[in-house]
Parts: sequence; structure tokens; C-alpha cells
Amino acid sequence: MKPNLNLNLNSVPLERIRNISRILKGLFLAYNVVLTGMIAMLFHLRTVDSTWTIYGVNYARLSTIPLKMQLLCLLGIGLYLFGVVTFFQLLNFYEKGMVFSLNNARLYKRLGYLVFGHGLLSACAPLVYSGQLEIWTILLGVSRSSGVIIGLIVIMIAAIMEEGCKLREESDLTV
Repeated sequence: MKPNLNLNLNSVPLERIRNISRILKGLFLAYNVVLTGMIAMLFHLRTVDSTWTIYGVNYARLSTIPLKMQLLCLLGIGLYLFGVVTFFQLLNFYEKGMVFSLNNARLYKRLGYLVFGHGLLSACAPLVYSGQLEIWTILLGVSRSSGVIIGLIVIMIAAIMEEGCKLREESDLTV
């Protein structure tokens, strides 16, 4: 007897998943709106004697930040925004009732790569600033970045989900 792995679109567990997805979307949207407001206020309220800190390096003025650090900061912001969009796409799939699908596994894999990339960027940014690219400093920076490890774990879970979806499709084809 083959177990039914497809969720009924009107089932109680699926309705809970939909509600949780809606709540998470609202909370995540509120978090990002507040974060954007705080960043806007930070730029607005800056005084002449305040310092800017980018990846753990302090600068006296915004104009004194080197171009390579500005580019790394823009790259980090781009990775973060792409991660926000990917997370919303994942929550939209959950809200539609698509819980275990190849699309979800691909979105999880993309999130894993984005978190891994952001963690690697934050670990290597001080090394790029200093210009000293010694192997031990690189390994120490990567080992201190939790984003690298979390990203790898999410990529692994995505690969397991993808294999599970393929197994489910194969079992649905067998009679």
C-alpha cells in the first residue's frame, strides 16, 4: 500500500502552514521596512564627528571609504535583497499549498548559496581591506563566519529535499 504524500488542499495541517506563511510574510515585511527606516535615519542623523563602520573597519567620513570596500558593501546589500526576494517566493509557495516540491528545493538551494556567499563576503572583507591574504587569516575569518556554515547546511538540506522529491515522483509513477 502506497502512502499518500500529497496534501489535501483543504486539510487542517495545510491551513496551519498557510497561516504560518502569512504571519511570517507579515513579520518579515515589517522587519525589512523597519530596517530600511533605521538605515534611512542613520544617513539622515549622521553628524560631522561620527564614524562609519563597514565590515568591522571604522571610517571618519563616508567619502573616505575605499572603492573596494564600497563595492563589497554593495555586493552584500545585493545578496541580502536577492535573499529577501527568494524567501518571499518560498513563502508564496507555502501559501499556495506547495510544501514539498522541486521548486521549494531549488529556492532553498538558492538561499543556501546566498547565505554562504554573504558569510564568505563578511569573512573576507577585512582581508581585502588590509591587503594581507595569508592562508591562515583566510581560514580564521571563514571559521568565524557563521553564514558560511549555515549556508552549507541549507544547501545540504536542499539537496536532500530534491532527492526526496525525485523519489516521490518515482513512487507516484509505480503502480
